[in-house]
Amino acid sequence: MCKVHDESIVCQVSELVKGSEQVKPEGIGMPPKLRTAGGVELQVGKVVGAKIRVVPCLESGEEVAVAADFSHVKLTVQELQTEERHRNPETGLGAPGKVVYKGEDLGKVKELCLGIGPATHALQPQGGLLEIVLPKAEVPVPTKATLSMQYETRKQTASGTRLGWFASEYDAVLDFHQGGGGGCCVIA
Repeated sequence: MCKVHDESIVCQVSELVKGSEQVKPEGIGMPPKLRTAGGVELQVGKVVGAKIRVVPCLESGEEVAVAADFSHVKLTVQELQTEERHRNPETGLGAPGKVVYKGEDLGKVKELCLGIGPATHALQPQGGLLEIVLPKAEVPVPTKATLSMQYETRKQTASGTRLGWFASEYDAVLDFHQGGGGGCCVIA
């Protein structure tokens, strides 16, 4: 199900950083933490990759060919790759590892913020999808976008505490596929 951009939605992930402070990690090699102005502690990961499907569509979200007359653009996040530091049960030390979120795992994303130009758009999982439909004037394809998110790790951890996670400032490029068809996955 597509969600057409709603001007009233505020991206909460962007608000997390405002007034937050860094907290010392719990051990050698463990992830840094962030304490929000509201007192919530989040572990800090890093987005290292993303696959975002970009297709022209109508306001309803119905996809159309690139050569067709279209009024909107549908953005579907198909995969996110993060780097997270977790405690190694054998050594007790933190070590970085790559964690991939796709399919059902995208439901672990509480909110993803996509900054395109001066606007920031909030995406929340709906029916296992992270997608949004925006007017084509707001997505001048090709364009750059900045991605940040609040999420829950899918990786089993040996750490005693299960905090939420935060990752920000990943740069992606949004573009239609230049070949035939109605769009493609873009890895930036």
